Amino acid sequence: MRILLVIAILWCYQNAFSKTSAIIEDQKTIYHVRSRGSFAISEYSRIKILDENGYDYAVFHDYYDKFRRITSVKLTIIDAAGNRVKRLNRGDALDVMFNDSYELGDSRRLILDPKYRNFPFTVELEVEIDYATFLDFPLWVPRAGNDVEVKSAQLILEHYYGFEFRSEQINGIGEPTVGFDKNVKTLTWTVTNLPAIPETLNARLFFDEQPQVKVTPIEFNLDNQWGSFRTWASFGEWFLRLNNGRDKISPETIKVLNELKSSAGSQHELVRSVYEYMQKKTRYISIQLGIGGFQSIPADEVERLGYGDCKALTNYMMAMLKQLDIKSNYVLVQAGGNARDVSFGTPSNQFNHVFLAVPMGKDTIWLECTSQQSPASYLGTFTDDRHVLWVDENKSKIIRTPAYKADENKRLTSAIANFDEAGDAKITLDVKETGAFYNNIMAYQHLTKSRQEAYNYSKFNYKDFTITRFDFTTPAPGEPLLQLSYEMNVQGLAKSVGGKLLVPANLVASIENEITYDVQNKKTEVRRAFTIEDNVIVSVPENYWADGIPLPVSEKSQFGTLDITITAHQTNQFRISRKLVVKKGLYRGEQFDKFYEFVRKLKSQEQTKIVLQSKT
Repeated sequence: MRILLVIAILWCYQNAFSKTSAIIEDQKTIYHVRSRGSFAISEYSRIKILDENGYDYAVFHDYYDKFRRITSVKLTIIDAAGNRVKRLNRGDALDVMFNDSYELGDSRRLILDPKYRNFPFTVELEVEIDYATFLDFPLWVPRAGNDVEVKSAQLILEHYYGFEFRSEQINGIGEPTVGFDKNVKTLTWTVTNLPAIPETLNARLFFDEQPQVKVTPIEFNLDNQWGSFRTWASFGEWFLRLNNGRDKISPETIKVLNELKSSAGSQHELVRSVYEYMQKKTRYISIQLGIGGFQSIPADEVERLGYGDCKALTNYMMAMLKQLDIKSNYVLVQAGGNARDVSFGTPSNQFNHVFLAVPMGKDTIWLECTSQQSPASYLGTFTDDRHVLWVDENKSKIIRTPAYKADENKRLTSAIANFDEAGDAKITLDVKETGAFYNNIMAYQHLTKSRQEAYNYSKFNYKDFTITRFDFTTPAPGEPLLQLSYEMNVQGLAKSVGGKLLVPANLVASIENEITYDVQNKKTEVRRAFTIEDNVIVSVPENYWADGIPLPVSEKSQFGTLDITITAHQTNQFRISRKLVVKKGLYRGEQFDKFYEFVRKLKSQEQTKIVLQSKT
C-alpha cells in the first residue's frame, strides 16, 4: 500500500486557482481483522497521472520492519490509449534504509518507480501488508495532496464478531454502511468527487481540515505486550509496564548524584544540576529496533554507551532522580514546531516523542532530555502549548503544556546605524532572543559556517548588504537567552533625492519576516504570540538637519499593537524606538480581512521616512 501522508484542506476552500495533477479514479483500502491480534491491509488504487507535478502519485514507496511485512506489490502502467505498457512487482523495487540518519534501526523502505513519463497515463497499484503485531491502525485520508482529485475512495473494515474498536469520521465523511455475513462484519466509508484544492499555509492546517477516518482498536498487541486504549489511563499503564525495571544505575553515578545533592541549595537547583550532568554525559540517537519505538533501553546501558533515544535518555534522567527520591513523570507528546494537536477525546497512539516532567508543588520543571542545549523548563516550539499525555501510575491523563506569552517570546534589538551622504550605512546590531526565538540556538550550534551565513542573510530585508562580522553567545547559562551580534555594510539604505536624505523609520527586520499569510484563500495563523523591540541610534552626516521627523505612531487592534517614536538624540543623531506585539490566533474569512488590514498598516508604518535636508 502506498501510505498517503496527506496534507490537504477542506474542499469548501476550492477556487479557480486549484490545479489538478492527478485523479484518483478508484481506491479501495481494506482493513482485515480476522482474529484477536491479527491485522492486514489490502489496497487497490487506480490513479490517472496528468503531468510531471502528479508523477509522485505513480511511485510506490512504503516501509517494512519486524512487525510489518509488505507481502505483495503489483504496479501496472496504462497509456493514454488504454494499453498496458508496464508491469512491475515487489522484486523490481529498490530496497533501502528507511532513513540513513537513524544510527540504530531495522526499518527499511521499498521504492517502486515505473520511470514512465508519457503523460497522461494511468497507474494501477495493488498492495498487501501483513502485521505480525500492531499498536494502532493507520489513519485513512483519501485525498493525497492539494493537487489531486478523488473520484471514488472507500475504506472497508472487515472484522470478526466481538472485535472492539472506536471509529471517528472527520471533516465531512459520513457514517459507514454496515454489512454482515456468517463470520465477518464489514463497515464501509465512502467519499466521492473531492476536487483539487489550493495549497494552505502549513502542513498542520492542511491536514487538520482533510476528510479522514480514524479506526482505533480497543485492545492492541505490540511484540506480545498486550495493552488497551479503553482509557488514557490504561494506555499509560501499558507504557509504564513496558518500561518498568529499566532504571538501574551504577555506583559511580550514585556517587556523583550524592555530591550534587550535597552542594545543591534547593530541590529545584538539584534537578537542574542532575539535568546538566545528564546533558554533558549523553547524546541523542534514534533507536528503531523492534519494540524499541516504545521501550527504553536500560539506564545502565545508556551510562555505558553514552547515548540513547528520547525514551532511553528520559528513563535515564528519571532513574537518577528516583535515586535522589525525586518523583518525575513521562510525558508523551506529538512534538514539532508545527505538529498537530492530540485529539484527546479518543484514546489512541498519537505521539512521536517522550520527555520528562518533575512536579514541584505548584510548579513543574520540564526536561527535554534529547537536547544538549535546552535549559531546564525550556519547552521551545518542540513541545509547547499542546495536549500531552501525563503518564502516572493508575491516573495517566491528558494535560496541556504551557504556552509562551508575548512578553516571553521576545526579540530585543539594539543598533547603531551610521549613514554617509550617499545613503550607505554601517550598522552594528546586538540582538537578544528569548522564548520561542531561543530555538535559533539550535541552528547556530549545529549548522555549518556556510549555512549559518545563509541563515543570517535571510533574516534581513536589505537589498544590498554584507555582513562583515557575526557572533553568538548564551550569556546566562541555564536560561533560554541567545545573544547575537552583527556588523554589516548596507548599500543605498537611505535615498538621496534633491539634496535630501530619506532615512527609513524601520531599519531592522520587517513584520513580514514573522508572519505568513495566504491572501488568496484568506487564511493566516500566528501560532505563538511575540514581541519585537528595536532601539536604533541613527547618525547622519554633519551637514544635514531634520526637515521632517514622523510623529509618534500608536496602532492598536485586537491582533496586537505597534508603537514607534523618533526623537532627536544628540546633534546629527536620532533614536528610533519600535515595539511590536502580535497576539496568537488563527484567522479566516472576515477575520483574515481585518488581520490583513492590520498587517498592511504595520507595513505602511515601516515605510515611513525621516527627511533630512542638506545645509549646503
